[in-house]
Amino acid sequence: MAYIRVPLTRLVRVKKIITCFTDAPPAHYRSGLEKHNFWEMVVLRRGRMGCRAGDVEQVLTAGQAVLHAPNVLHGLHGDGEHPFEFFIISFECDSPALAALGARRCTLSTHQRQLADAIMAERELCFAQGPVHPLTPLADAPLGSQQMIALYLEQLLIGLLRETAAADGGLFSSRMQLEEQLVADICSYLEAHIYADLDMEAICAHFHYGKSRLCAAFRRVMGDSIMHWYHTRKLEEARRLLLESDQSVTEIAVRLHFDSPQYFSRAFTKHIGICPRDFRAARE
Repeated sequence: MAYIRVPLTRLVRVKKIITCFTDAPPAHYRSGLEKHNFWEMVVLRRGRMGCRAGDVEQVLTAGQAVLHAPNVLHGLHGDGEHPFEFFIISFECDSPALAALGARRCTLSTHQRQLADAIMAERELCFAQGPVHPLTPLADAPLGSQQMIALYLEQLLIGLLRETAAADGGLFSSRMQLEEQLVADICSYLEAHIYADLDMEAICAHFHYGKSRLCAAFRRVMGDSIMHWYHTRKLEEARRLLLESDQSVTEIAVRLHFDSPQYFSRAFTKHIGICPRDFRAARE
């Protein structure tokens, strides 16, 4: 009998946490506005609290939460009358689905509040008390305690996504929309690493998908393979450098991680129809 191994999809995968703490400031407390390139979840445990995300101002009551998406200006403040207590965890997560929760005020169920409490309890076991940042892991932390934080947080986020999907008729109206978002993220990642030497193993590790899943989605949306698209973008970047810089053909080949200047010249000639040196000479 042949056993079929089914790859498990990951809707949400928390990669790293940056901060994880509770605070109970006075009623007149007002934080400064900030933005950063990672997610932040704020859970109000007691009292009332004002919360700003971008141009949106909301009031949270006990048991409610809000997620701040990366690079969104945000802050919080008391109402001047009621003491309040909140819990914050900030983290890295590349899931496209999480965008559905950005700046959305959520009322946590009893189970979801228990998950938030479990995160806080586990945090006490695996990180030292002290400054909010950076977190300092404890050498004698219980086995798997950091992973437990990620698992509790992922459960909490998936629960909120399910509720949002039920209320909005689904996060993505079709599989194609989900794939289009995934492929757009892949293209952005490749563009951001045009001077790197990425391979499929690195790309799959970044997006936490198998090779066949990523390649099939990319080909359906773009009509091309991932590595051929990446290779073509490198050649287009080489074209730009030949036109706009004084770097030599060899320097450009090295910067863009072609195997050799000779291979770069052949690939460029095939793609553009003229060799790099003649292409540069033609700009004069």
